Amino acid sequence: MLSDDAADRALVARVATGDQDALRRLYEAYYPRLWRYLWYALAGDATLTEEVIQDCCLAVWHNAHKYRGTAKVATWIFQIAHNRAANARRAQPNMTIPLSPETDFPGTDSLEDLVINRVLLSEALGHLAPIHQAVLDLFFYQGFSLAEIADILHVPIGTVKSRLHHARRALLHHLAPATPQQDRS
Repeated sequence: MLSDDAADRALVARVATGDQDALRRLYEAYYPRLWRYLWYALAGDATLTEEVIQDCCLAVWHNAHKYRGTAKVATWIFQIAHNRAANARRAQPNMTIPLSPETDFPGTDSLEDLVINRVLLSEALGHLAPIHQAVLDLFFYQGFSLAEIADILHVPIGTVKSRLHHARRALLHHLAPATPQQDRS
């Protein structure tokens, strides 16, 4: 049986020959992941997110023949998405980063605890720089390796590690409960 990447490579090869069904299958497979990534990258603008996803789909259609297999298909598609999102952000310089996408967080906590935790996490994520949000999303939510993230973002792997480290520290800082000042007398 083919691995996910092997199946995706086969789909890209079919897309390169003009197979629209293969493109539809890639689109369906990557749509949820791209939506989440691009939603963050595009400041929660759902319309722009849809437009950029469609642009990515067209780019895959037009460039499938250029895919050489040096990276996983997912990495290649997210590189395209990252570049298209950067272009869209440059076209709208006043874009602000969203707090949280509309997703559900499963668990055994009460509804009240889930809401409070979601609000706290959303606020903490909102304090992060876009470069740190992107690294967290690609690593924790999308499941890319550090090397794949470096390829997607076009930065050295050390930069990815540094951004991930700073993002984690910033989240911890923003999520840590406020502690009263110690009396130093």
